[in-house]
Amino acid sequence: MKLSSIELRLQDSQSGLNLYSDGKYLLSYKSLNDCIMDLVYHYNIEDLEKICKGFSHVKKVPAPFKYRGVCSELFEPTNTVCRYVSYSDTLGGILSSFEEHELRAAKHPNIFIFGVQGIGIHLYDLQTHKYEYWLGGNNLSSVYDVVMQAKAENKFIPDYVLDEFSKTDDFDVFISHKSSDFKLAKQIYDTLIDSGRSTFLSEISLPALSNTDFSFEIDKALNKAKHIVVLATTPENINSGWVKYEWTSFANEIRSGRKNGHIATVNCGNNLDSLPYLLRQFEIIDFDNLQQLINFLPKI
Repeated sequence: MKLSSIELRLQDSQSGLNLYSDGKYLLSYKSLNDCIMDLVYHYNIEDLEKICKGFSHVKKVPAPFKYRGVCSELFEPTNTVCRYVSYSDTLGGILSSFEEHELRAAKHPNIFIFGVQGIGIHLYDLQTHKYEYWLGGNNLSSVYDVVMQAKAENKFIPDYVLDEFSKTDDFDVFISHKSSDFKLAKQIYDTLIDSGRSTFLSEISLPALSNTDFSFEIDKALNKAKHIVVLATTPENINSGWVKYEWTSFANEIRSGRKNGHIATVNCGNNLDSLPYLLRQFEIIDFDNLQQLINFLPKI
């Protein structure tokens, strides 16, 4: 798409702008600012200044935002895939824009399907003045997924992204488990993530943080989490050091009134009498029925 071929047509005060290239319609925008921000992805700012000169109320191209978020959605009645672009100086802002579409799709499952082509984030490079770094792909439904996949693929992620990411996520659920039970805990984690609940699982969540003081980060995650899920594979594992600390401290917060979330123990075939008395006061769910866990935990 050549810059010289770009044409912006004002629809009306309600409908915003249409973008054309060589006379062909491409996209619609709510405002000129939204359109210019999207074009920054394709062209440098100096060239875009030429476009802005055609609009008397725009003096210059706005400063680019740090992040550019892209998500997709299938509109089932017409089998049309729609692409949405958002901009923000924070990862939380991008996450919020994704969540708007995700919540609408969850509310109208027969009309919208969220993330059919995945989601992704571009990062603005101050050296090249372009959105250079692409993090994302198919089957991703949150900023968390995007960052974790990028790390798994050994993609370069600027430190400021990881630093902000560690401050951004308020977890819906904290999974407490013995490290030797990771494979089972990961199944719970995947189920919760698939249901749209942001979830802390130490083996996955801690490496994303820039702080190597893991005990501090675990306390912080416990403090942020709305609910805790305790994996009970054996009485010994559920009473082991860190695991017992996590669920007892969470229960104390609930009993003191400082938290109003839920505790759910996912039981792997143990006799209920062998589980700690305190945990038996809360919900107990069989590992083979994780859908019951989803039904039990409110989605924040």
